[in-house]
Amino acid sequence: MKGMNRLFPVLGVIVLTAACSGDVASTPVPTQPGSFAPPTVVETFTGTVSILGTDSHPFNVPVPGEVDVTLTRIEPATDTSAPPAAGTALTLAIGLPSQTVLGSCATVQSVSATPSSTPQIKGHALASAFCVSVTDPGNLTDSISYTVTVAHP
Repeated sequence: MKGMNRLFPVLGVIVLTAACSGDVASTPVPTQPGSFAPPTVVETFTGTVSILGTDSHPFNVPVPGEVDVTLTRIEPATDTSAPPAAGTALTLAIGLPSQTVLGSCATVQSVSATPSSTPQIKGHALASAFCVSVTDPGNLTDSISYTVTVAHP
């Protein structure tokens, strides 16, 4: 699980590239250690994922800072849905809002995740619009509902 605690390297490159292609005077890039703000806002997203489905939610990071993404809960979507097997993993991803063939969240970093109170994705991001998505990689036997938290500055 070492890879989850890395800086979002591709994310930084994408955001820097986007900033360079438009207004250069947008957001300054922090260069000093510790110049990333800690998470102070926790957004909670809920939704439903069907077999081989995906669901995403947009969020904004207003200043450069730490971003922690946690899949906290999965359970049957309805009273008649089959419960997910113990240890059922979903794909949890952070990305950039964009219309793609696979949905509205272009993945920058993803992990296989089971519900936990510990962030499965943890890193730093520049100020920008982002999205979080939950996808069934083929492990579900019925629809599930889920809860994801995103902590950011």
